[in-house]
Amino acid sequence: MNRLVRALRTLKKSRTARRFALVTAGRAFSSLVQAVSFALIARFMGVVDFGAFSIGYSAALLLMTAFEFGLGNRSLRLASDKEPGRTVATILSTRFVTNLVVFTAVLIGWQIFHRGSWNWGLALALYVTGDLFGNLTQSILIGSMQEYRATIILIVRRIIPLGALLIFLWVGDSGTDAAYTALALTGAVGYTLGIIPTMRLFGRPRNPITFIRQNHKFATTSLASNLQQADSLVIGAVGGTAIAGLYGAASRLAAPLNLVTGSLTQSIVPSLSAMTDPDYRRSSMARVMRLMTIFAILLATSAVFSPLLVWLLYGDSFMAAWPLAAGVILIAAFNSLNQPILGWYYAHSIPTLVPVLIASSSVATVCVLGLSSLTRQPWVMAIAMVSVALVAHVILRTRFSRDLRTPDH
Repeated sequence: MNRLVRALRTLKKSRTARRFALVTAGRAFSSLVQAVSFALIARFMGVVDFGAFSIGYSAALLLMTAFEFGLGNRSLRLASDKEPGRTVATILSTRFVTNLVVFTAVLIGWQIFHRGSWNWGLALALYVTGDLFGNLTQSILIGSMQEYRATIILIVRRIIPLGALLIFLWVGDSGTDAAYTALALTGAVGYTLGIIPTMRLFGRPRNPITFIRQNHKFATTSLASNLQQADSLVIGAVGGTAIAGLYGAASRLAAPLNLVTGSLTQSIVPSLSAMTDPDYRRSSMARVMRLMTIFAILLATSAVFSPLLVWLLYGDSFMAAWPLAAGVILIAAFNSLNQPILGWYYAHSIPTLVPVLIASSSVATVCVLGLSSLTRQPWVMAIAMVSVALVAHVILRTRFSRDLRTPDH
């Protein structure tokens, strides 16, 4: 207990702690708003339509994975760049081109495979590319030590779509069309509030191909972690849209649950990358891990409340999803320990094991979810995905513990 108190006092005095507190507070509020928004969207659509959306969203994210190149995580190291303006220009110009490719592909794919409303496909494409563009520019601002501006923009990005959904609810227009309109608005806001604050950071772009090659480990790690975006797509293909809708609703809980770990990664990478004393860097990381272990235990314990959480957010029609929600909470607990470790490697150097492990666990998760969805039993799917997360964490933690004791790290 005395060690914990000392760790808290030391972190309280550091810039990393202040960044962590600010980013976490902003993400906490915005994640809560986003959770309410998606609860309304799920209620507006119903289980089957929400399942179709989840499948389309999963396919769009999987396509986006091929063009992500780890730009978000690379942006968090801008504070240590000699020419950050050129890096920002390279990152954003690259993303504009890839977004255009993904946007067009999503529109075409929606018409071929879904055969639904063309407007829904347009809304999905705008939502996926625009919201992820907003997330990228947030990482750029945080990497440039502009966390206050990034936090305010994030909150505004989440409040505007919720306001639109509440207006639809108030006027009695609470159908699938209204839900897709709110999604399109989310994407448009992401583009608008993303480009405006980052324009003044622009410099002369580098060769994008050379830049991606120089940062290939960021791209590899990002590609590996994003492979799991195929989950809803595989579940929908194997188990049907109904079970995909239940899984989609449960998996939406991951965003607010991972807010602390995401904030921590965004906070410590710029700070750790700027530290020159290896001993001080290791001791700071050890304090962070002690605190996150306590958080992980508390988070895992909260899984017992998953039935109540699902009922409050989604209503009776989604109650069968509660075992999946419990699984998502337990995985978030493991993730709260994994993300600081990944932040350590992002700030220093990324060993080959990291992208290999992330890719393996992502593929394994998708496979076990696909196989277990054949049973159409949410509790079977939950046990399968939690088991993969547990094994992956043990492997990553073992490697990190060894590296933390190595002088070169």
